[in-house]
Amino acid sequence: EMLRVTGVQTCALPISGSGASVAGQSTGLHRDAIALLALPLLMACAADPMAQEALDYQSAMAPVMTQNAALGAEFLEMATKLNDESFGPDRLAKRWHRKVLPLSEEVASSVNQVSTADAELSARHQALGQAWEDRAQAYTEIDQAWTAGDPSAMDQAFQANVQAKLAEEAALADLNALLGAYGVALDPFPEP
Repeated sequence: EMLRVTGVQTCALPISGSGASVAGQSTGLHRDAIALLALPLLMACAADPMAQEALDYQSAMAPVMTQNAALGAEFLEMATKLNDESFGPDRLAKRWHRKVLPLSEEVASSVNQVSTADAELSARHQALGQAWEDRAQAYTEIDQAWTAGDPSAMDQAFQANVQAKLAEEAALADLNALLGAYGVALDPFPEP
């Protein structure tokens, strides 16, 4: 038999199935004694450095995910104002420039300040960072197209934003697939 660590298996110890016998019945005392003696060794084996890396990464990304959720809420708020004639295009443009652009740049900057030693986690993190940089660039291009009154450039900027959103969703799915093996995840909609 093998005594295995639950979750991600990092080591296993052979445990004999034969135990002391009472009237022909196995009590498992021998197995239990070995398991008890091996517990400190087992605990040392179970300390998977990637498990700690995943927890540290989740913790470091929590404030960035909160920033990103605030950006998403502001973007949705702007979208609801597009057809509100009382709000007006000038107020929309000012709000976009004052709130959405700085938030998008802040999120892109914040995600790039987080790093990890694990190569696979780092590659997935970089994909998320690239998606958020692309989104910030698309938002800047939306602002420029709006200011210039260029519908073709506006259309291209919105398409770039859609591509950045798809890349963000894929990166978050990849990150959470890796992190999920360690019982953690990035919450794309954290409570503020």
